[in-house]
Amino acid sequence: MGNTFSYWPVTTKGRSSPCRLVFKLYFFFEFIYKENLYKLNEKMIDKMIFIKGEPRKISEEKLKISHYTTVKESEAEDLKQYIEQNINEYIGNVFLQIETNTQEDEKYIVDLLNNEDLEIENKQSIIEKEEAKISDISEVKDKELWEFIFEKNKITASWKNILNYYQYKEQNLDEIIIDFISSEENYKQLAIKENEVKEYMIEQEKAEEKLEVVIEFMENIGSKIEKIENDMKILKKELEKNINVKMRGE
Repeated sequence: MGNTFSYWPVTTKGRSSPCRLVFKLYFFFEFIYKENLYKLNEKMIDKMIFIKGEPRKISEEKLKISHYTTVKESEAEDLKQYIEQNINEYIGNVFLQIETNTQEDEKYIVDLLNNEDLEIENKQSIIEKEEAKISDISEVKDKELWEFIFEKNKITASWKNILNYYQYKEQNLDEIIIDFISSEENYKQLAIKENEVKEYMIEQEKAEEKLEVVIEFMENIGSKIEKIENDMKILKKELEKNINVKMRGE
């Protein structure tokens, strides 16, 4: 990165008038900012946000709990570009080092997970660190991360997410998805979201083929997870009835 500053330099040398000194400092700052002549550490980034993004009184607390989100939603365009060009350095040296930085917006978490320049280890660390759960697993383009997301329970418990994962695994029920559904928190959520399966099928172009996948899934999961077996049977009957009506054109 060449010569960069890791702190903000201030000097009182010289006999410049206060007005001239202000102009000198302004142009000095602009040069450093525009040319990215500062290190990507928490202190320097925060200072750039206070000057180029949002006032300290607005952004200081937000930077502590959602650092990347605050940067992305600021007006500090050059800073944002600088960070994106050095995304692994930023994630490793800033994002993951702020202990309280656990409330990033889901939108920006997904953006990071879809960033092809970001190393897989950093993506996994982001998933573990952040409290937010992914609403739609299909928004995460790197399917190699799906297992890790389900394993860490960082995904919303919905039938759409489960069925997408099930299809990705080629209709194979692995221990990760079984453990996910076996969680009391998750199976209670799934029990009140039965209509999601019907909606999922309607979205598909070939509902008849999808039905076979769904019913097979219900049979498999129902036989392996005693806690939700009754819900699976009821849902299966509803699905069969729904698709039969649709195929008859009623």
